[in-house]
Amino acid sequence: MMDKSEKRGFVPKSVIRFTPIELGPGRETSHWLVEKVNGTPITLGMIWWDSPARCYAFFPKPDTFYEKTSLRDIADFCECKTETQRRKDKAQAG
Repeated sequence: MMDKSEKRGFVPKSVIRFTPIELGPGRETSHWLVEKVNGTPITLGMIWWDSPARCYAFFPKPDTFYEKTSLRDIADFCECKTETQRRKDKAQAG
C-alpha cells in the first residue's frame, strides 16, 4: 500500500530538489542528488541506501549548511524512500 507522499510524489517545503541519478545495471537501490534551487542550483549532497543503517541516508558535501525546513525535507524524503524500499523488499521476499 502506498502512503500519501508516494501517491503524489514527495513535495519539499523548502528550496530543496531531489533528482534521481541514473545507475548502471545490477543496482538494487536508488540514488538522488540533493540540490538547493533558489537562484543558481547548488549541490548539497546525495542520498543512497546505507546498508549498515538499513535505510536511505543523506551524505552532505563538505562545507554545506542547512536551515531546519531543509533538514526536515531531507529527513522526510529519506524516511519516505526507506518505507518504499522496505515494502518492495518484503513483497519480493514473499
